[in-house]
Amino acid sequence: MKLTKIFLAALLAGIVALGGCSRPASDNPSDNQDPAPEVQTSDEEQDTSTEDTTSPSEPEEESPDTTEDTEEEESDEETSDENQEEEESGDAAFNPDDLESNATQGCYKIFDSGFEVTVQQPFVVYYDPLAYNMTATIPDNPACRIFIFYDSSDQSMVQLEDSVKVLEDSIKADPTVSDLKTEVEEQDDGLFSFTFTYSAGATEGSPAGFYFVHYQKAQQGVISVNCYTDRSSNSEDIMKLINSIQPVTENAVEYQS
Repeated sequence: MKLTKIFLAALLAGIVALGGCSRPASDNPSDNQDPAPEVQTSDEEQDTSTEDTTSPSEPEEESPDTTEDTEEEESDEETSDENQEEEESGDAAFNPDDLESNATQGCYKIFDSGFEVTVQQPFVVYYDPLAYNMTATIPDNPACRIFIFYDSSDQSMVQLEDSVKVLEDSIKADPTVSDLKTEVEEQDDGLFSFTFTYSAGATEGSPAGFYFVHYQKAQQGVISVNCYTDRSSNSEDIMKLINSIQPVTENAVEYQS
């Protein structure tokens, strides 16, 4: 009996020992993983992380807005430079010395008035873009100037009458005026011309010298000629130029203004 108890005790101990060393076949290996929570990342974060770690750094490209702004600034600078060049060119075109260097002589149409004028020695003529007129001068005597205008507006006759009145009144009111002469010429088709010549002493706005004022009625307007010279010796040549104004002929060429 005692031997039986000893055998049973030994058998029980063996069973316990085998139970502690064995492992159930149904255990899941994942049950033994680290119980710490697992952080999952999105696909976008994974892609970004991959690019940051694998792609070399590349220079940052300019945005389209920045490129357009740069192009506009460059365009503005080019336009400004072009405008400056045009202004400088325009200023050079208005230089009287340059204008007179291109002065010519000949028989020219007085714009589209239907009349002509003959410019010959000692005069030369050029176009003055500031005053919109033909300007004749004597190279050796630049103080002598003859300005030829043409007004084709509907108010040309009214302006002519007003100009004559102002001229007559100013002459009468100026005690320094002397040698006043008036010449009126009736022409065909109801046209006419008249000329004032006089000498004057120095007055406000008018230097001492000799003055010639001529008006020629045209079909569609009025031609006016204003002349000043400081030398009486120029009088004959000035009157020759004024008297050359006549209805246009085949000899007249287009005046290049």
